[in-house]
Amino acid sequence: MRINNTTDPKDNKPDYFDGEDLPETRKEKRLRYRDDDPRYWEEEDEHGEWDHLRPLLRWKLWFIVGSIVVVILLVSFVYIHWFRPYATGGVQYGYVADVQEKGSVFKTYEGYMLPYRNLMDTVRPYGKDFVFSAINDKVAADMHRAASARKPVRVEYIEYSASLPWRGDSKFIVTSVAEINPEYILPPNADSVR
Repeated sequence: MRINNTTDPKDNKPDYFDGEDLPETRKEKRLRYRDDDPRYWEEEDEHGEWDHLRPLLRWKLWFIVGSIVVVILLVSFVYIHWFRPYATGGVQYGYVADVQEKGSVFKTYEGYMLPYRNLMDTVRPYGKDFVFSAINDKVAADMHRAASARKPVRVEYIEYSASLPWRGDSKFIVTSVAEINPEYILPPNADSVR
């Protein structure tokens, strides 16, 4: 390390390079205007006309696009899981055991039905009851009438992936109900059952 490699007697700073002293060139600072200053729009841009928008195009654009994609995926998941039927056109035969109006805020008609295939099957143990929610007051009244008369019914239902409070407690929503003749669903030798 050499000290005072220059001709200037006042320079006592150590030099960290070998070679002749190069004069330090100072870059002229360019005055930068803000976008609320009219001179900002008049100055020449050294990189390009739209270069002042480049930071927005980098991370903000990716953030906006990513947010839109996440929102679209979230909305589609919610729609598919809670609002789109999982299965339509389901049919069940049996006897309605009970229909009640339930709910504190959202009043819905809930009930359960004893499925015919579970009542008449002597090989397998009894399965579970068909728990349902009625789609409207008319269907609930028809179900209640069939339960009071102890007549078999044919119900058509829609199955959803999840239940919603205003739709009912069950994933199965009965859309129509019709009383049927017991002879159509009971086997020919089931007279002793009736």
